[in-house]
Amino acid sequence: MGRQFKALMQTAADFVLGHKRDTVIVILVIIIAALLIAGCAAPTQPIEAAHAQQRDSGTFAVATLAPFGSFEWQLAPGYTRLAVLRRQAARALDRHQIDLARAITVQTRADAARRQLDDARTMSDRGDKDGAERALAQALRAVEWAERALTEAR
Repeated sequence: MGRQFKALMQTAADFVLGHKRDTVIVILVIIIAALLIAGCAAPTQPIEAAHAQQRDSGTFAVATLAPFGSFEWQLAPGYTRLAVLRRQAARALDRHQIDLARAITVQTRADAARRQLDDARTMSDRGDKDGAERALAQALRAVEWAERALTEAR
């Protein structure tokens, strides 16, 4: 990989020296976008296959682009907790800390919580603020229920 990267950088340097600045910037943006897309394009696998995977780095990043103070901003922690929970369950299964039945229970509860978060978002989009707030509270309880399924097993 090191030689390939070095060759790519040499090609880019040769290109930069022979072309206009705007063209170089466009090309660099395209290259960066392609690298980002390639880095993020990982196939997902069902939980049954998670135990067959090789060890990963353990790094897991989450973020939101929801506007500050919006209802989506209130939903974001629930979605984030679910993403982390799913990852933890898959890793615990891979490490034989939980059995397949427990992992499926966690994922099933996480699916239910996700549906409730989606319902809260739909209500908010339709203008039903009170219903959305109630649905969000219920969804967050469902997230806790899913988290308990994992922590009880450990």
